[in-house]
Amino acid sequence: MNKSKLGYLPAAGLLLFCLCGIPLILAATHGFFNRSDYYGLKGRGAMPEVRLITTADKIYQPDRTTDSFTYLFFGFTNCSTVCPSAFGDLSVLAARAPEDVRFLFVTIDPERDDAAALAQFEKAYGGRLTALRGTWDQVTRLAGAMKTRVSKPARKGADSGFNHEGTIYLLDPSGAVVLAYPENHRDIEQMMTDLHMLRRDENG
Repeated sequence: MNKSKLGYLPAAGLLLFCLCGIPLILAATHGFFNRSDYYGLKGRGAMPEVRLITTADKIYQPDRTTDSFTYLFFGFTNCSTVCPSAFGDLSVLAARAPEDVRFLFVTIDPERDDAAALAQFEKAYGGRLTALRGTWDQVTRLAGAMKTRVSKPARKGADSGFNHEGTIYLLDPSGAVVLAYPENHRDIEQMMTDLHMLRRDENG
């Protein structure tokens, strides 16, 4: 082979790695891989057993959502960064999804997001969304299992400093995370197509 052509091989290999290898590495570190049959990114499977509290002070375990597909999002009602777009997308999904599809919101700021604040937040979704709160250990355990990063302010009561990813998760009727939609990967039409495909496959 011509030596001049050989010189292009390392560069071509580097380009191929940048185009294919780096996205896969990034997906792996976030716990997801692209799926050829779905728009969403593949989830991480079963969730841990965590007992959270509803606005009616009842225990709710997300891993035992066994009768419907469920969208889940971590955030807090005072968030002004990634939450507004996610709340907007959840609202559109709630308006379009079949009635048996559920929506869960897990606050990472339970001190300010008390039962009254979360109950008011639920009203915006016309009864389709269940807002949940728990201890910081419970929330981080659930978030960690789903490979989503959350952190709180170093100073108690600080108005800012909560950090979290803007991923919306889709759980199947067994409570397993099947798909994930990061902040920059949420086309509503394609998300609805995923849901219809999963429901069809679930019903045989």
